Amino acid sequence: MRREKEIGFLVALVLLLLLPAQSVFSQGKPLVVVFAKGMLKANLELNYMMGNISQVEWKVFADTITYDDIKDAIMVILVQVDTGANYTQSEISAIKQWMDTGSGKVLWITGDSDYQGGDYLRIAPANAVAEAVGSRLRNDNCEATDPGRAPAKPYHVVADITPDKELSVLADGVSGWVLFHGPGAIAAYDNGKWYTLVDQSLDNIYRIAWTSEKGAIQEYTPPLPSAYKVGYVGKILLMAAEVLSNNNIVLFSAEAPFDHYRGMWNAAYEEFPSLSGPQFVTNVVLWGAGLKGTKPTYVTFWTKATPYIAGGIVVLIVVVALYFLVIKKKK
Repeated sequence: MRREKEIGFLVALVLLLLLPAQSVFSQGKPLVVVFAKGMLKANLELNYMMGNISQVEWKVFADTITYDDIKDAIMVILVQVDTGANYTQSEISAIKQWMDTGSGKVLWITGDSDYQGGDYLRIAPANAVAEAVGSRLRNDNCEATDPGRAPAKPYHVVADITPDKELSVLADGVSGWVLFHGPGAIAAYDNGKWYTLVDQSLDNIYRIAWTSEKGAIQEYTPPLPSAYKVGYVGKILLMAAEVLSNNNIVLFSAEAPFDHYRGMWNAAYEEFPSLSGPQFVTNVVLWGAGLKGTKPTYVTFWTKATPYIAGGIVVLIVVVALYFLVIKKKK
């Protein structure tokens, strides 16, 4: 009895010593890094984002980043503010190193349309990052418009946030549209083939934001789009996520939450007096930081087949048991 009391006291002491450490750890905020490449002055939309999403710690880099800058981040957001400032190979290597270690991280890559005013210069750098980290998502070389919602200015695209069920948390509280001003289109490139992902997705890719059914593909700057056809009319994918094999996630949007003329964060814009941009971007950041909902994990063939295999084994066991029961009764 005495030994049991001593052991109980030691266990209680250890737990008591651990409690303060756990409390301190729980107070730490997850780190979200914004790499606003080429940003020369404060951005109002970004400041609003950081001021309103106070549940995370923010760090902003405008010139360059290294692995040491982002190694402790749970989420990295890439926005090419200066269209002439491409991501360097060392920056891409730092991002890849960060994505190759640990799990549960989210990299948000932002692209653009092929508009000749300079937007098209964001497509190749965004795709280069996606390819480097092993994602199949791509920014197709075109512009998504939506004349059904903005007949006078169809490049004023406002998106439906209707994610695949695995990412339904991103639509929480989103009661209206979200601004994607002059966006590109998101597609996938897998084993030498391009996919629009409109009718069907690929394994581990989840669709998030769309134009209306009256969306239309426009072409401004060569080359031609690879997945969509010029003149296509119908829903166009504007944002998607891919879970990689190490359970890190790539978000790829055809516009940015801030900058790029007008970002998703806007709560109103010209002919659209009420938008849900702040709520949507907040959902994305909190989810990416691990503070909202759950993140999907990488699915393999065997993961999907396991329930069916298990069910088959159960059925087989029942059949064998019944067989031997019948045989025994006959004897």
